[in-house]
Amino acid sequence: MHEESPPVTTLAIHLENEQPVYFDPSWPQSRIDNVLRESHTTLMGYFHYNAVNQNKPGFQPLLYQQFPEHMTWKEKKPKRWEARRTDTMSIGRMYYCSPAAGERYYLRLLLTVVRGATSFSHLRTVNNHEYATFREACMMLHLIEDDGEWTRAFEEAATFASGYAMRLMFVSALMFNSLVSPVQIWNQFCESFCDDLEHAIVQKGYLLLLSVQPDAEFYRGTRSLDYGLYLLQTSLGAQDRSLGQFNLPLPLFNWNGLISRMTGIQRNSLILNEMSYFQDQEAFSYQRKYAQMNATQKHVFETITSSINSNTNSSHFFLQEAREKLFSVLPPLALLLCYFLVGVRRTLALPFHSTSTSSLCVQSRKTMILLTLFETQHCRGNEVTFGGIPVVLGGDFAQIPHVVRQGGRPEIVNASLKSSRLWPKLQKLRLTENMRLANSNETDCQFADWIGRMSYESAMIGSIALPSFLRQMTDLDQFIEDIYPKHVLQRPLQNSNFFKERAILCSKNINVDAINCKVMENVIGEKVTLYSADTVQSDLTNSMLPSREQHLQMV
Repeated sequence: MHEESPPVTTLAIHLENEQPVYFDPSWPQSRIDNVLRESHTTLMGYFHYNAVNQNKPGFQPLLYQQFPEHMTWKEKKPKRWEARRTDTMSIGRMYYCSPAAGERYYLRLLLTVVRGATSFSHLRTVNNHEYATFREACMMLHLIEDDGEWTRAFEEAATFASGYAMRLMFVSALMFNSLVSPVQIWNQFCESFCDDLEHAIVQKGYLLLLSVQPDAEFYRGTRSLDYGLYLLQTSLGAQDRSLGQFNLPLPLFNWNGLISRMTGIQRNSLILNEMSYFQDQEAFSYQRKYAQMNATQKHVFETITSSINSNTNSSHFFLQEAREKLFSVLPPLALLLCYFLVGVRRTLALPFHSTSTSSLCVQSRKTMILLTLFETQHCRGNEVTFGGIPVVLGGDFAQIPHVVRQGGRPEIVNASLKSSRLWPKLQKLRLTENMRLANSNETDCQFADWIGRMSYESAMIGSIALPSFLRQMTDLDQFIEDIYPKHVLQRPLQNSNFFKERAILCSKNINVDAINCKVMENVIGEKVTLYSADTVQSDLTNSMLPSREQHLQMV
């Protein structure tokens, strides 16, 4: 047997016209209507009692949870509250509502502070003004905090977080009902929420389909904001929520319809990104860059393009990068030429297939790849070299070769591109002028020439003596003085580019720290020490790892 003393009376919590009603669907309509009229709950009875008795003498306004202490709930029809006739009492307990319940949560919160409420609208009225939602009424009564903390959090996040991260943060705040006014937050930060979506629209290929719908409507006339609302709606929908539940605007454009119309190729973001160019801008860029080419570059470019236009099946080239007599150029000249000439923005080796739409394949560093990978047959339904797709290969045989396990020089050479059966089928082109040295001084040109000869002259194998034009120093203090003069460091910094224009490179962090300490000894200003988080590093020594603390000088 179980007994509670004092007994507990459960109190219903529901929104207006959302009380539970129990009936059998097989009942006649008249009986169902009668059940609806008699479906009084403890909350509706509380409102009714207060409305009827509020003007009577001796009326005492009570809180909803205090009602069972002085009143008893009669289940006999008509259901109602009646005054207790004995000294016994009961404890009132309202059903629990989490913040995720939305308006029901704020209704429950109001019932804990508003005495003698006569209706739902009475609860929403504060200082003789009826608000649209229980949440607004709670805010005016200072029962809940405003969005000040969330506003500051979004302001801080907007300085470093991506639009995707901010949308995720916004959805989390909505899901936990942490925002008092989601509409105000959206209006204030919608640009930050969607700052990455204009690029996403282009990358995903939506721009191509949107271009054929000039009359399409978007939220505030901006497709990125409209797409942002669509993404928010999708994220909330996964949790059985919607923008409408938070009084947020809905997207005006049918993004689901646009995405469903996309074909398989159209949904390939890589292909779409390479096709989503502004042709007028690219044509102008081509003319400008073509005019900047030197004679050798024009010869290479015209050789490749004319061969492709005449016969794509035989348009296969190997482009020797400028390295034999010049300093290495980064990025590799083969890729640099492609970007410089035709605006290629991504260089990635993709497998060819039967439906490939590629007009040209450019690959760099091919001298570092095993010939077995180079000769791999790609399926395009024919036996033509590279499936008939024009190919430009770039590389320099003086660079680091591929690795052959337990192989010597003969094995490495035998596995290189030059040993491939496809090598004779390639047209060989060469770039010999280092454009980065066009406006360099004599010392830079001498150094580039010396570096370029290293891989080809036998005299430069083994121990190498530095040339006379390279300055060599044995005194570290004097070396630092030449790079960072004391008379400059010991007065307020006038030129902000002073530290940008010079640097001392070391192979180990321990040497970097030692030099930094010596330099900072000569810098005026307040010193600041920054500590790193303590983590376990699986290394024998700390000499190759960054220090756990960094000292900065305020100048």
